[in-house]
Amino acid sequence: MTTKNKKVTETQKQDNLLDRVISNITEDQKALDEQNELIESAKSYKREIIDRIKDSRRDLIAFAKYASDEQLEIIKSLNIDLENSGQGLSNIAQLVLDILQKQPKGLMNNGDLYTAYLNSLSDKDATCTYTAFNIKCRSLFNSQRLLKSESKDSKSSREDIISINGFSSAKK
Repeated sequence: MTTKNKKVTETQKQDNLLDRVISNITEDQKALDEQNELIESAKSYKREIIDRIKDSRRDLIAFAKYASDEQLEIIKSLNIDLENSGQGLSNIAQLVLDILQKQPKGLMNNGDLYTAYLNSLSDKDATCTYTAFNIKCRSLFNSQRLLKSESKDSKSSREDIISINGFSSAKK
């Protein structure tokens, strides 16, 4: 072969390699798009299943009082805790109720209540911020288990008085 023919052959090889790489990328992008569609479809189906399970669990909790001993065993094997499912309180909200019930008058200001919450935790990594703490306690106010009296300083909720609705001291 002549020198000119060698250059043409090397150029053709480079073009052929480049075409092959481009083709590989194109095919892989198509395959990736197809897989993404399958994943999204699977996620959608998974959400539907999760929603059905949640609805079924709610129904199960409502009807559990009519369950036989055998059915209760099956429910326990499904990891459904019937003991705590009825109260609907977060761990933080339950802890707040416990803290307030130990107070002589059943009330504290919000800042002290948050500090008492922090001090009561054995796992200091499980703490939440003051804002998150108040959000977790909202269910207590919505259900009127707790009452809030706003302080004169409306800029801060730390001085608000939090009390148990209808509290009567057990030490009477």
